[in-house]
Amino acid sequence: LELAKCRSNIADDISDGPSLTRLGSELLANGNFHEAVFVFKKAADLFPLVPLAWYNLGVAANRIGDTTLALNSYSRASELDPNDCDYSFRAASLMTRAGETLKGWEKFQQAIVHCTQTQPEQLASDNSILAASAATAVNDWASAYRVLRLALRLHPTFRAAAVAAAEVLMGQNRHAEAAA
Repeated sequence: LELAKCRSNIADDISDGPSLTRLGSELLANGNFHEAVFVFKKAADLFPLVPLAWYNLGVAANRIGDTTLALNSYSRASELDPNDCDYSFRAASLMTRAGETLKGWEKFQQAIVHCTQTQPEQLASDNSILAASAATAVNDWASAYRVLRLALRLHPTFRAAAVAAAEVLMGQNRHAEAAA
């Protein structure tokens, strides 16, 4: 019944992008993930050149476990707005979690290079830990450590990055450095 009501509301206000975004966000916040996917699909169909429409669809699709739709949506958002690093990091993270570890690490590398120049604060977050995790999954320990050190240079009190950097060093049997 809620889904039918939601779809009826969309039909009444079909051309209003901000209303679709608000409705979809409310549905997500209330745990109505399938309904949110429907709303955000409608938004992406109506506004195919708006990156946020695709990003929101990716978030909702990820919540219902539709990895393919989520990945395609994050990727489309990233294509439309390559300057928003969060879109790229989300796509890379999802690739990695979906078992596409090498592709995920490659996407992380692209995002890191771009974001270091445009949005370095995106690296001083959990994105750096996710990227380092992808790097270690493909046995690129040096890159994992570099990503985490970069995050710590940008945000010296980022404790999770410091712990992850120590774990990377321990994984390479560099115990003395990890203890420092």
